[in-house]
Amino acid sequence: MALTDNVCKETLPNGLTLLVKENHASPVVSLVAHVRAGYFYEPDHWGGISHVIEHMFFKGTTTRPGKELVAQAVREIGGYINAGTYYEETIYYITLPSVNLEKGIEIQSDMFLHSLFDAGELERELEVIIQESKQKHDNPHAMLFESLYARAFDSHRIRRWRIGEEETLRSFRRDDLLQFIQNMYRPENIILSVVGDVESANFASLIDRYWGEMPRGVLRKDASPMEPERRGFRYQRLEADIRQKLFVIGYHAPHMLHEDTPALVMAGNILSDGRSSRLYRKLREEKRLVSSIGAGYEGFSELGIFTLNGDSLGSDPLEAERAVFEELLRLIDSDIQDEELVRVKTRLQSSNLFELEETLGMASKLANAEAYGDYHLVDAHFEKLQAMTKDQTREAVWKYLNPENATLLEYLPRNGDLPARLDSLEEVAPQVWQFGTTIEESDNGEPVEQAHPSRLGSMSFMESKGSFMILPRRDLPLVAIQILFRGGKREEDAGNSGITQMMLNCSRKSAAGLGAGEISEIIEGLGASFGVTPGMDHFGYYMKLPMDCALEGLEILAKIIREPDFPKDEVEKEKEAHLEAINHHYDSMFPHAMDLFQQACYGEQPYGLPSVGREEAIRAFTSDSLREWRARWLHRANAVVSVVGDGDTETLRRFALSILPFSEGVAPSLSNNLYGENNEKVFQVERQQTAAVLGFPGIAVDEDDRYALDLLAEIGSGLAGRFFQAVRGERGLAYAVHAAHRSRRDGGNFIIYTATSPENELLAREILLRECERFKEEPVTDKELRDAKESINGKWIIGMQTFTAQCMFYGETLAYGLPEDQMKRYLQRIRVVTAGDIVEVARKYINTGRMWLGIVRGGVSE
Repeated sequence: MALTDNVCKETLPNGLTLLVKENHASPVVSLVAHVRAGYFYEPDHWGGISHVIEHMFFKGTTTRPGKELVAQAVREIGGYINAGTYYEETIYYITLPSVNLEKGIEIQSDMFLHSLFDAGELERELEVIIQESKQKHDNPHAMLFESLYARAFDSHRIRRWRIGEEETLRSFRRDDLLQFIQNMYRPENIILSVVGDVESANFASLIDRYWGEMPRGVLRKDASPMEPERRGFRYQRLEADIRQKLFVIGYHAPHMLHEDTPALVMAGNILSDGRSSRLYRKLREEKRLVSSIGAGYEGFSELGIFTLNGDSLGSDPLEAERAVFEELLRLIDSDIQDEELVRVKTRLQSSNLFELEETLGMASKLANAEAYGDYHLVDAHFEKLQAMTKDQTREAVWKYLNPENATLLEYLPRNGDLPARLDSLEEVAPQVWQFGTTIEESDNGEPVEQAHPSRLGSMSFMESKGSFMILPRRDLPLVAIQILFRGGKREEDAGNSGITQMMLNCSRKSAAGLGAGEISEIIEGLGASFGVTPGMDHFGYYMKLPMDCALEGLEILAKIIREPDFPKDEVEKEKEAHLEAINHHYDSMFPHAMDLFQQACYGEQPYGLPSVGREEAIRAFTSDSLREWRARWLHRANAVVSVVGDGDTETLRRFALSILPFSEGVAPSLSNNLYGENNEKVFQVERQQTAAVLGFPGIAVDEDDRYALDLLAEIGSGLAGRFFQAVRGERGLAYAVHAAHRSRRDGGNFIIYTATSPENELLAREILLRECERFKEEPVTDKELRDAKESINGKWIIGMQTFTAQCMFYGETLAYGLPEDQMKRYLQRIRVVTAGDIVEVARKYINTGRMWLGIVRGGVSE
């Protein structure tokens, strides 16, 4: 089973390339318009223009002259629309229920053929993009990598701040955009990739009806200057108001289609793909130098880059950096074990299989491969990886990842009082590679057989008995399982805040006498994805894996759930990693603001505790306290199991029963949470933006007002929503504007989030509150209500494509005690909500006298 199976490729008379892949597993289709125009094709005086054009495509057409009418049109048909700009491409995509396919095609072509590029709208949108750039400056990982590129490259455009500098952005005029479009947005430079519930026969004629009028022209590409051959080690340290201690090592690497590229990809996977990978086991588990570590290759048509990055546990990342270089040396100078290579190849096979679950991912990957010459490159690359030998992998590391050609960049907390680092190699790494002996090649594994397809649009529950829900699905040979237990974080207090997350993390590290490395090797050797879900009202474990190795995977899952060991040394490792995760959390603007909001709203009650736990509580946890917490919640009477997969129901039932804990126990009596007084919590940081969460009381998952509040949030949020239009669309005060109604077991919250420049914080809040009052004073229009209902309906259809998404939804349904047909009931209730209902819930809950604020307030010192 391959991504390129049953793909039809045609070229329209005007030169546009069309790829169509039928996939009838879900009534969903994705349309990806891939333009081979990105940051690399922008001259310096137009740096960032591709991204500006991407934004302006959403700001009105001659057919839809209002600035948010394109997004509104997609909302009307239950779809999702967005776009993205990268180094070599800009993509515009729509995912929607397949019943509205032709309408989606018409909207997408209208953007390309008839966009207005209004000068006044451009001026406002440039302010939004500048806010987006500031948001990126506040993201430590974005700063880490883009600063690396600037230090590692001298000539190529990859070295520039890719979103564009503020001065350049403010200089753009309408004619600049039109000229770039004239140069680059030619049909022969566009790939339209369509995947999903479509009929490929005669599909080209349908596309030609809407895209055919786009004329051929003269394609004018302004290529980047080429990068000269690189020699010499480089180093840079940057400091900022952050808590993480980040480092990245980068190397120049060959282009995407180079013969050595698959070997570098394989090296990246051996080094950092999963918990059984070399860097994770050595630096995180054995030496306890980092909380996270990664490595990998990224390639483009002219160049590539290989990076290794980590988050140091120590205040000085030097020891971790040295350890990374040591692992590179060990990779080329010692054996790559047979089982190591087989495990990586198995994970690649599973990854390819998992990619067949979602239409958007498939459409994007096909378009990207076609942009490099042929969509079959997807298969060719995979086949090369499966054929890769140990020697080829080691030779690529030896050839390209010599420390003498590395660039090391550190991004650290300000005033860390660290000694200055020499801009020389001797301080961090050996200078000489010594290539070792030849190693025998290993097997490539067996191919996975294809299952019989079936449509999920007509799903039926073959088994559902209170704590079990089993959904047969036979379009792919996969199985997903989730085991949830009621309670957990909602039962924590200030003294043990974070214990549920810690208990879950530690339980997967050692079980039934198996160590962390052994557990990871087994799970990853099966090609499985495995994780924990530390929810507020319930918590648990999930796994997805190929059906032919489901028994082995679920055996190890049963050990993790039934027989965790909680050895002292593993608990100490997880405490260190958890404390560093807290630093990462507080360096992230929205999660930090959300925690402050929860604290303002609920105080010291469980819902008000930090989502990642409290540092003093984490430091105090012991093996015994984790065992006691586990014993309180993990028993059969408190468990629910959901399974989605390609197998008979009796087999799936046996799987589920084999996993649950032995002890029967008693279903817990869960506590209630009450709202606190009107309040706000503020945290001051040196950042370019202020992140603010404004919120009101909401509704529990089983209360009737939930449906109207969900619709109220949908009408206010999104590209065409009232809050978005008022703050961003009309005034350009923010890049991020979101609203949501979050329902839990006990109540919920109606929240609105904005990220603005600090000087615009109060104005943005004033505008949002004014819009909230509008909901209370006047009914929403029939069109707003109809579009919001279609949007919610479409989100459910689109969101339920994957095995894991279905499994998690039905597991939560059981955990909350909701009926098994909750999805159907929810959508039925949404359909009957009236404009009067929305006015009523707005007056009932959106009350400035009962409002909470969580603010991470930025400001850059002079």
